[in-house]
Amino acid sequence: MFVEQAWIVAALLALHRLYTAAMAPITFAIVPRHWTYRTDELDGADIRKMMEAFRTDLYKAGARAAGGWLYVFLHGEYDGEHGVFRLHLHGLCSREMIPVLRALREFWRYKTSKCEKDGSRAAIYRPIRMRLKPLYNMPAPISYIVKAFWPSRPVFIGADGTRRRVRSGQRIPEPHHSQVLLWLDRWKVTDLELLIGLRRTKSGFVRTQRGMR
Repeated sequence: MFVEQAWIVAALLALHRLYTAAMAPITFAIVPRHWTYRTDELDGADIRKMMEAFRTDLYKAGARAAGGWLYVFLHGEYDGEHGVFRLHLHGLCSREMIPVLRALREFWRYKTSKCEKDGSRAAIYRPIRMRLKPLYNMPAPISYIVKAFWPSRPVFIGADGTRRRVRSGQRIPEPHHSQVLLWLDRWKVTDLELLIGLRRTKSGFVRTQRGMR
């Protein structure tokens, strides 16, 4: 995995260097609402079907006609407070895909919501987060997209409905750490990624004709 991780980071960096600062690709994170699994459900999660369903959602949001490119990689976190794994995606995309990600926010799976309880305003839950400013401190923003380590990060819900996620990740406790490793071992690295407007070559990622528009 670590060899593949280094290859992907180098390939994404090379892709990023093709653009001027004004047209620099952006990073983003997507946390689909329906990608939360109890510990006894993770083994039944089929990442290939999940990624194809996500591709379908992107096409419905206009990705096919956008003319840009997009790359995402699967990541996950364990929330011991609720006994669940939260699977999500980190990605890099060209600026033509920004309207697509914004359109995706209208789908219930990725819709921003605000929870209120007893009249108190709770934290806003944003399934899609984008960083529109140019990237800096490279290659950290790119290497963050392809993380091999799944952390333990509990989420605490306050009495007023506020949602607080622990910022520092810890090692997932056993037996769930081994459970994650066994689940990941079932998949190829290419199963954990999704490309639109790009294809893999021996020398890195290259734009497809569909992404050249």
